[in-house]
Amino acid sequence: MSEAKSAGWQGPRLAVVIGLIAAVVVAMGVFATVRYNASERWVQRALSELEARGAGLDAEGCVSATLEWHKNCEATKVLCDNAVSMAMFHCLRKQDRAAACSSIDRAAPTGQWVFKRCEARGTPCKVMKQCPCAQSYRALDSYCRTDGEAVQVEL
Repeated sequence: MSEAKSAGWQGPRLAVVIGLIAAVVVAMGVFATVRYNASERWVQRALSELEARGAGLDAEGCVSATLEWHKNCEATKVLCDNAVSMAMFHCLRKQDRAAACSSIDRAAPTGQWVFKRCEARGTPCKVMKQCPCAQSYRALDSYCRTDGEAVQVEL
């Protein structure tokens, strides 16, 4: 018996489909890399600017500057969210923060004071894990616990 011949067009060859998929994947990879690099450069410039501003700001001013920075962040959301602690560190490190550190209520269990401070300043946290205000105050706490040497970065 012989096989029946197909009538008409049968669609694109498998090699063409795989080639198109590969081209799309490469294009998306190039776009993601370019976007990430541009975002990283923006964050680095912004951290330098925050560091310069920090010399004239108190700790609450650094929180406000960091929240303003986060709100206007032009980088990818992930980079903006993850850089909040670094932004606070760069702002805080330009002057002595002993007075701000002494005002932190370390007796509060599990750091709930950060959420109270955010609510008091009019920036309540809707999602506790994704709250730039709480991250800013946690960075201040971490900065004080390490005597101004570092902040704990949240990932």
